[in-house]
Parts: sequence; C-alpha cells; structure tokens
Amino acid sequence: MVDLICSACGHKVPAGSRFCSQCGSPLPEELPVELNPSGREVMLQSLRSLMPQPLVEKVTNAAPEIVGERREVTVLFLDIVNFSATSLVLDGEDVYIWTDRVLRRMSEVIYEYEGTIDKYTGDGVMALFGVPIAHENDPERTLRAAMDMLTALKPLQTQFNAIYNLDFHVRIGIHTGLVIAGRIGSDLHLEYTVIGNTVNLANRLQSIAQPNTIAVSFETYQRTHPLLNFEPLPLALVKGQTHPIRAFRPLSLRLKPGQIRGLPGLAAPMVGRQKALAQMQNALGEMLQDGQTRVLLVTGEAGVGKSRLVEEFHKIVTYSDISFYRGVCLIYTRPNALRLMANLLRDIIQLLDSDSVEVQHAALLTYLDQMELDKEDLVPYLLNVLGLEHAFTSIETRLNRFNPAVLQKLTHSALRQVLLAETHRLPVILVLDDLHWVDPA
Repeated sequence: MVDLICSACGHKVPAGSRFCSQCGSPLPEELPVELNPSGREVMLQSLRSLMPQPLVEKVTNAAPEIVGERREVTVLFLDIVNFSATSLVLDGEDVYIWTDRVLRRMSEVIYEYEGTIDKYTGDGVMALFGVPIAHENDPERTLRAAMDMLTALKPLQTQFNAIYNLDFHVRIGIHTGLVIAGRIGSDLHLEYTVIGNTVNLANRLQSIAQPNTIAVSFETYQRTHPLLNFEPLPLALVKGQTHPIRAFRPLSLRLKPGQIRGLPGLAAPMVGRQKALAQMQNALGEMLQDGQTRVLLVTGEAGVGKSRLVEEFHKIVTYSDISFYRGVCLIYTRPNALRLMANLLRDIIQLLDSDSVEVQHAALLTYLDQMELDKEDLVPYLLNVLGLEHAFTSIETRLNRFNPAVLQKLTHSALRQVLLAETHRLPVILVLDDLHWVDPA
C-alpha cells in the first residue's frame, strides 16, 4: 500500500488512516496517490535549485548572522484550491507535472523579490520575506510578489482549462510578525522557530481568501496601505484565534503612493539643502529660457535626503505649466529589461502595473490618439516595454521576427517619439530614481 497526502497540511499519511497524524484533519475515503518518494524529492530539489546564484550568495552570507535573532518577517502562504480533489480525475503523472509547473513559476516570482521558500506544502508554498535577507520594505515586496504570482498563474490556468476542461484556483494569505531565526540547511531550505502565531495566522488568512485573491492581516495593511489600494474583508473568526481578525484584500498599486515614514499629513521643513535646491531651480530656469536639455545627478549615501530633495523640487514646480514624470529602478525588477522605462511610460499614461491588459492597451491607444502619434508604428514596441506583448499573438509574432539589436533600436525609437511628443506640449521633467539598479537595456 502507498502513502497518502493530507489535503489540509500536506503531511504524508499512512494508507488506511482516517485522520491526519500531523493536523488531525479527517481524511476522505479516497485520496490522490502520493507521488513516489524519489520523484517527489527530485521535484523539490529541482524547485529549490531555482534560487538565482546572486540570491544564493546573499542567503549563505546572511544566514550565520541571524541564528537566534528576533526578526520581523512577512509570511506568505499560497494554496491551490481543491487541487487534491481535481487530482483524483487526473493521471498521477499529470498531477506531478502540473504541481511542478505551478510551484516552479511561483518560486521564480518569490525569488525575484528576494523572498525565500520555507517549505512546499503538497499543493502550496510558504515563503518568508525578511529572513535571512532583510529589506526595509519587505511587506511591500511580499504584496508585489503576491500580485505578480496571481498574474503569472493566469496563462497556466487558461492552459489547464483548455487541456482538461477543469479549473484550478489559488488563495494567498499574508501576515507580518515576529520569528526567531533557527538554522539554514545545506539545500538552502530555511527553518525557523516561530514566536506567537505569525505563521499560523498567515495560513488562516489564506483559508479565508476568495479564490484567486489575497487576504492580508491588519499588521501588513498598516505597513503598506500608503502604497496600495485595499478593501476591508468581513471580520473572521479563525482557528487558533480568540477574537475575530481584521483582514484586507489588496486591489491595486496606488497611482500616487502616499507617505510611508512619519505621520501622514505632517512634514518637517527641509534644512541644509537650500544650495542644492537652488541649483535645481537654476537648471530649470536655464532650460525654460534656451530650450536645451539639462541633466542633474543627485547622489549621496543612503538616508541623506535625496528623495526628500526631489520631493521639495517637485512641490516648487507642481503649479507650473511643466509635466513631471517619474520612473524608479528597483533591485527586484532589475532582471526585467526596460522596467525603468515601463514605470516611466505608465506614469506618463497614468497606468497601474495592476491594471488589466485590456485597460492598459485601451489607455495606450487613447493616449497615442491624443498625442497624434502613429499607433500602427508604435503600439507593438510600447506594449513590449510594458511587458504586454504576449497577450497579442500577432504583435508577439511581429516582434519575434527581429533580432535583439534591431528590436532594441526600434523600441528606443518608439520611446523617443513619446518623450518628444510630450516636450512639444509642455516642458518636461523626468525623474529617474535609484539608477544604480538600472537594467542593462
């Protein structure tokens, strides 16, 4: 007789058992057959090997320093809804293949944001952001990763339905809390001792999320609500909690992010940067006078006030007839070519990353009409910049005909036409943040 898997926690259960020995959940009379141990272990080792080498080095270097250390961590749980029931209909090999494909894609997204995989839970994954590598914006990274995971799953869900006439969905739960770091294994699989219910609450939040949505705790919401739009979920009493919990569903990134640090609505006067601010104003005045481009480089150690200086400059020009657009380079988007220009283009057109393909495509067409630019000539390359070309077969086919050097030249030309059109309407200020993370393209 072969071992079975508990659909609630993923624990291996001896054949013939009526209850899971790990979590106590009742077991149905028939459960999908467990992948053979050697095959499953090969799959898990393969999944863990997806960690990019630069991230492997960071994890390896950071891990010895955090043993026994108390850390704030954001925990993400993803579960494939009713996949165990669906797998009863499928061949065991198909279950193996699709489990691997889904978890592989989810792992790639997690690693893009420098999260780490704590464990695979049969038909789900648990990820940690904040250990062993800590960032000041780990809750934000977690939510961005979660939203990207839902987006990345859509092609797989469509393909699965086309092949089997069946659907699978996922739920994601996220909570921010404290853990004590334990040790790191030789396979880079992290183990932690948990303070309180940090991991359990993330798992419970996953269970109350609707299919293909995310549920986050109040603690995570507190740290990210200036950056994202949320809607509150009904109070829920979940297992292991004595009181109903407050949960929120992230809807989209804010077009204009709010203030993360300090008290909203309160700002201290900027001190000691009058000379730098005057230089920026002088450069702007010269540009308005002679019509020639000026390039200003704002550099300095972390925390000295570079972003604040730019914000103060922005306040000065807000009420002028000047267009002010911003693009940002992020370390976790560096592998994505032209991500900086995609951010800038979205700011110009007033788009959100989280907008649907249809919304972004329609807005792009409307914008090009307003600017009297050639849609036929520009749309394929601008969709390529936005990362939306895969949604349009004819456009993707057209782009694939070019070698990379030619495609890059045509893409740069399309971007140049957009920026020139903007300058013909009004003077333009482009702010490019964190250029040390810019991609090679």
